[in-house]
This record gives sequence, structure tokens and C-alpha cells, in this order.
Amino acid sequence: MMRVKSRINLRSFTAEDLEKVKAWSDDEELAKFLGLKLPGEEVDYYKRCQKLLGKRNSRVLAIEDRGGRFIGEVELNQIAWRRKEAELHICIGERRYWGQGLGTEAVLAALDLAFEDMGLKSVYLRVYRHNLRAIRCYEKCGFRKEAILRNRFRSECGKGYDVFLMKIKAREHFSQTTA
Repeated sequence: MMRVKSRINLRSFTAEDLEKVKAWSDDEELAKFLGLKLPGEEVDYYKRCQKLLGKRNSRVLAIEDRGGRFIGEVELNQIAWRRKEAELHICIGERRYWGQGLGTEAVLAALDLAFEDMGLKSVYLRVYRHNLRAIRCYEKCGFRKEAILRNRFRSECGKGYDVFLMKIKAREHFSQTTA
């Protein structure tokens, strides 16, 4: 996969970015895809991001468009330095940027960081089966489904939410970027 000039920039996530994240926490559709408001699992996205700042086993990066506008964040967390793996999370919080491929660019940039700069060997993620846009993005970036966690969360009406566990290894990432 030949890389074109990126339309995004990754930079260090700052405390100032948290104010924007607070607004994203109230977006019902975004919350559904991020799993923030599933019954019994309500998560405060703002507090979650705040907690990750400055931790040794996480890297939180702000996603900016070409104009320098903060549009989302990408995380490499649960970093296991001895096993050389991490979990990836991404959120394009600004709706007007959805569906433009910027998430794909941010994931690829995060994988470059993980494998080239941090020396990790694999990156995994969890994604809800109903989040088709994210699954397409991850597959474009080279992630493969490894497992299905069935009925991971149950709603009050008895409906379960399946979660895909997806993974990519450094050698797979490098082979697709040089092809």
C-alpha cells in the first residue's frame, strides 16, 4: 500500500484537548460506537482520557486536520513492553470529518509510531460488530479478525453486543506499506 501525503497530523494530547473531549462524551451516536453508554458499563470518556495522560503504558495522541483543528484522538494503551504489544483506540469526535478516510490515516500513522518508533510487535483492538465503518477502516489498515467475544454486553431488553478482537503484526504492517 503506497502512502499518500497525509491529511492529518498526530501530536501529543494535552489537558486543553480534554475540553473538546467533554463535548464528544454527550454525543449519543458516538457513545454507541465507543461503548460509552451500554447498560452496566457507563464510561465517562473525559475521565478515561484524563486518566491515560502521562501513563507509562499508554500514548494518547491528538488528531488534527491540515488546518490544525483538533478532530479526534488515537490511543495506544495497555502497552505490554515485554510482550511488545498494545491496544489501539481511536475516536474521530468531530462528525463533519466522518467518512472521509481520516480515521484510516490516523490508524496508519499510529501503527507507524507503534512499530517503527516504539518497537512493538503487534497491536490489537476491540470493536463492536455493529460498528461497520470502523471495521472497514481497520481491515483497510491490515487488521484481521482473531476472535468474536459473543454477547459481551447485554442491554436491558436482553440484546447482546458482539465484539470483534482484531490484530495486526509489525511484519504485516511493513509488508503492506512496501507493496
